This record gives sequence, structure tokens and C-alpha cells, in this order.
Amino acid sequence: MSSMLSRRAIRLVPASRFPFVPQYAHQALPGADRVCRVAEPVLEQLLQAQRHLRAASTSARRFDLLIWDAYRAHDTQRWLFDDYTDRLMREEGLEHQAAAEAATRYVSHPASVYPHGTGGAVDLTLLVDDEEAVMGTSFDAFEENAAADWYDRHPPRTPMDRLASANRERLCDAMRSGGFVPHPDEWWHYEWGTMRWAAETGCGVVLDTTVEADG
Repeated sequence: MSSMLSRRAIRLVPASRFPFVPQYAHQALPGADRVCRVAEPVLEQLLQAQRHLRAASTSARRFDLLIWDAYRAHDTQRWLFDDYTDRLMREEGLEHQAAAEAATRYVSHPASVYPHGTGGAVDLTLLVDDEEAVMGTSFDAFEENAAADWYDRHPPRTPMDRLASANRERLCDAMRSGGFVPHPDEWWHYEWGTMRWAAETGCGVVLDTTVEADG
């Protein structure tokens, strides 16, 4: 895809057909969005993932997506990065530079083309009959067991872990049906059109710059 086509695609649109709980707005983070917005081509991919879940639903169980975060403003990204860097300095005893480097495992540097800033990343979970599914960890749990392949590497032994494993797999199947790729360390984070997506799929980067939301 040419650079011209790539840049045309970077227009934010509301994803109003999806349940949205704006986690960062609820925490009153700087710049946090109360409207769920994604890059225009990402919306159709999300709808495809939603159709996949709807097709898997039955009269006994209804599946849907619940979005926690999508497009993310620079001020919000900066706050998250600085907060996590400070936490690593306090808890791990790291110097600032080392903490900032370590922080990028979970939070992209705000000066980079960070995925949420392109409108190509979504943080979301599975709904089962309008209730948040058991997923093994909470949102933004920067822990080893939040890894996308955690249950592949650590086969579940308890009923709760088996449920969480099945729910993560269902979410992943739906998102992959929409062409998304998962973040290896965060089961809730999926991307389309970004640099990570391009590296995994072998396609060209579609969303190659961060954008500013209007309003």
C-alpha cells in the first residue's frame, strides 16, 4: 500500500456500535477520551470480529466485545509512560534511563509512533451475556500471566484458569478473524495496520503515523 493511501486511511471514526467503558477517562487521566474512536479501516475489522462472536453465540450464551481503550491522545500516553517509569524506579530500584527502557515492554514511548496513537490498537475484552468474562487478570495488569500465550505455556489446572483460557482463546479467535494481531504481553491488546501488525502478517504498514483527534 502506498504512503498516500496509507495516510488517507488515517481518519478517526467513532466505534459507537460497541460497548465502551473508557477506563482512562474514569481515572481522570490527562487527555483521556470518552468517545471510542479508531482509524477508519479498523472499524470494519472490528465489525468482522463482532460478527464472528455473534455467529458463535447461542440461545444459552451470547458473546460480544467490550472496548476499554482505542485511540489514545498523546497526553494520555505520556502520563501512562511516565507513571509506569516512575513505578519501576520505585519498585525495582532502577535508574531513570533503565526504567524508561523497561517500561516500553508494556507502554510505548509517547515520542514513538505508538499503536494507540495511530487509531490501530484496541484494548478490549469478551462479554458473555453482557457480563465481563473471566480472563485471568485485570486490564493493564503488567504481569507475566497477562501474556497472550500464558495458558499455552502453563496449561490451566483449576476450573477458573480453564475458563480464563477458553475465554482468551475465544477473544483471540474473533480478533484474528478480523485480521488483528495480539500484543504478546497483553491478552487485551490487539492491532491492525500498525508496525507490529505488518511485522507479523508480512503486509505493508497501513497506519504509519500518530494522529490528532478533532474535538
